[in-house]
Amino acid sequence: MKDEASQLNADSLKSLIRVIERFPGDFSLILAHCNYPLVQQYILQQLHQRCPVEIGEVILEPSAQTLLHTIIKSIGKKEPPALMVLGLESVVALDCLLNATNQVREEFRDFKFPLVLWVTDEVLQKLIRLIPDFHSWSTSVQFTSSTPDLLKLIEQTTESVFKKILDTGVGSFIDMKRVQLNSGSRRRSQLESALQDLHERGIDLNSKLEASLEFVLGQDTRLSLEKRWQHYQKSWILWQQEWHNQADSVAANSQLIERIGCVWFYRGLWWRSFAVDNPAIYEEACNQSRQCFEELIAFFQQHQRRDLEAKFINAWAEVLQRLERWDELFEVAEHALSLHRSLYGDPIIPDRLGTGDGLRLAHDYLLLADVALAKSQWQEAKKLAQKAIAIQEYTQRLDLANATPENFLDWRHQYHREFYFLALGRALAALGEVELAIIRLEEAKSAGKAQYDVRLYIRILKELHGLYFDEGEYLRAAALKQEIQSLQQQYRLWAFGGGVPLEKLQKLRTPALADNFRAEETVATVRQDTLKQLQELIERHDCKLVLLYGVAGVGKTSLLQAQLMPILQNLTFEARPLVCVYLQVYTNWERELGQAIQSSGLHNCSLSSLETAAEILEQLRHNIRDNLLTLLIFDQLEDFFWQNQEVKGREKFSDFLSQCLALPYVKVILSGQDTCLPYLEDLNSRLDFPLLKYKIRLEPFSPEQAKFAIVDLAKNAQLSLESSLVDALVEDLAGDSEMILPLDLQILGQQLETEKIFTLNQYREAGGQTALWEHYLNSVIQDCGLENAATTRLILEQLKNEITQTKTQLKASLGIPTEQLDLILEILVRSGLVRLHKNSTESRDTLFYIPTFLQ
Repeated sequence: MKDEASQLNADSLKSLIRVIERFPGDFSLILAHCNYPLVQQYILQQLHQRCPVEIGEVILEPSAQTLLHTIIKSIGKKEPPALMVLGLESVVALDCLLNATNQVREEFRDFKFPLVLWVTDEVLQKLIRLIPDFHSWSTSVQFTSSTPDLLKLIEQTTESVFKKILDTGVGSFIDMKRVQLNSGSRRRSQLESALQDLHERGIDLNSKLEASLEFVLGQDTRLSLEKRWQHYQKSWILWQQEWHNQADSVAANSQLIERIGCVWFYRGLWWRSFAVDNPAIYEEACNQSRQCFEELIAFFQQHQRRDLEAKFINAWAEVLQRLERWDELFEVAEHALSLHRSLYGDPIIPDRLGTGDGLRLAHDYLLLADVALAKSQWQEAKKLAQKAIAIQEYTQRLDLANATPENFLDWRHQYHREFYFLALGRALAALGEVELAIIRLEEAKSAGKAQYDVRLYIRILKELHGLYFDEGEYLRAAALKQEIQSLQQQYRLWAFGGGVPLEKLQKLRTPALADNFRAEETVATVRQDTLKQLQELIERHDCKLVLLYGVAGVGKTSLLQAQLMPILQNLTFEARPLVCVYLQVYTNWERELGQAIQSSGLHNCSLSSLETAAEILEQLRHNIRDNLLTLLIFDQLEDFFWQNQEVKGREKFSDFLSQCLALPYVKVILSGQDTCLPYLEDLNSRLDFPLLKYKIRLEPFSPEQAKFAIVDLAKNAQLSLESSLVDALVEDLAGDSEMILPLDLQILGQQLETEKIFTLNQYREAGGQTALWEHYLNSVIQDCGLENAATTRLILEQLKNEITQTKTQLKASLGIPTEQLDLILEILVRSGLVRLHKNSTESRDTLFYIPTFLQ
């Protein structure tokens, strides 16, 4: 096969040289098809040596946006006799570059030289699919690799993954980026091409190489957890067979122990990932993980591999911690501490530390601190947590001093600090050192990231919420409660979002676990027709502005934030990526819009400050030059009109809109309540375009839509609701109107989850809809503090009777001190019960209204 590959490459090289020589001074397009950098490098060397025509080279940067203009800029005014373009496979926005190439394909004919594009399988497929007209001009030559070299490539690739795991231990799931095997990487493409070429040649891998490959394929984050499990299981079976075949070879067993250990560990890690992704069977899945890790450590002990036992034992302890099996955890953590002390010393000895070793020792003390907390041994827990923090901080300084290039260490230091400060904060709070406990928990919150371990992050927030509430810091406590509810919805821990708008669903990005692939990126919705209509309007050339409107509580903000924007983030318009800018606060709309643009993910802002309409317009022009489409979304527009009562303020906004919409590749969505329509009609009279031509009214749910929404949301969060309960809930919500506000559905649904009501009997025993509404109101009133409960009820009664009130009216009619009124109203606003409209003119009052379900 080596001779055949060499002969094929030699013939292809001759063909390439002939094509380049054939039409000097004329344009021709040649595709040099090669998947292997080493082969490409060899061919390039041979080409420059043997081709009589001088050949220039252009290497594309990953950030390249156009092919034609990059070539023109590179060659200048003097055209080369021939030109090769390399690096197409590395271009990040390759689809956009190819689409842009097709739009100007006739201009390539102005070149008076042969143009050679080096392409991989993936690039070639995209050329054929996206720009078939341009591809039809080309002549193609192919270069390949020999079978022994392909097998060697696979062997080296798999060995690098195993080595990285053994170096890392329990630290983190091996992100494919760290071994250059992530989706779209050149190394990943080489591996896939090698496998395909071997398959076409009828070459089978030996069992050892196949077992290694199956394990590596199981790391692919594009696959579902179920697909990964299949790869791990196949690898596991093959390694077990290899173990039995070489049972008498001690030397061979040394490597086999390591390989089998890695697969064993990842089977346990898979179950931990499955537990995170399936909260309904969280404990059962964690127990499967515990069993894998327990058996793994026993396997290492049996074969006297204390080095591997030390690297992986913390995984077993961590699952016991999650399961709150404190007695078992104490034994494992004590053994781990003894093991790590013997290997690293205590205090740790720098010369004996490997990657992450100090963190393992610190983790041992944390685990023992958690055991002490579970047994109410507060002083012991405090001492152990402080010891863990001291070791972690020392280890972190040591890692920085050694300039360790492993990015995962940064994550581990940050992630572990969350645990350490949570444990210390709990111990301090129990010992009555509340102020210091709050400081430590705030440090844990600052160090933490919800996407790493949302359950841990929520534990921190709940601890802080309890302390702040007990200290009478009701606003801070309410803000934390709102954040907890939002995170529960975003990460699918709860099905319903309560009284605040839904947000985009998030994926856990825990480096310690395998990410699970999810096809869906938006909240389950019955608004598919509306979403499709909005997307079609945005893509239309003749549509520059869309109006979305409806009554309060109908779900406009949720539709935009949680459903439309996640769809739009992957949208292109005439090969232009779309930049989505969202605004819902209008106290100083120019400055706030500028900040929204700067935080929209733009890689390049033309101005350091975006605080005026003129500066924003300049940035929009800059976006056009950067080949972007900008979509401005102005949500809750009723707030703008409440805050800008004078004609002058509204004219300034209308002038800005006119200038925006006069620009190409700038579009606008306006979203507000029905009450906005008269103001928009007035605004429309000042503009040069039909403001209300494209409008969509969002209606409340019908009973059928509400039922679908409940079932879909519950399924997405793995919440089991009895079908008869869903029917009764929908019937109660609909009442005589046969229409259901999504806000009402979300609040009542969240109350079901809070009270763990999953069957019709439980619903009736709890008192049905009326009782649940009362329970919800009581929880919000309780958030305002016991001393404010009576006043909060008076405010709610007043708002029920007078739907829209000013703060001055409330204060005068109820005799409430300003400070107390501000506190209560802010908490009611955070709960979703009350909406407010802040006016930019200080002389005017803030206006409030209350949702219809309380009237």
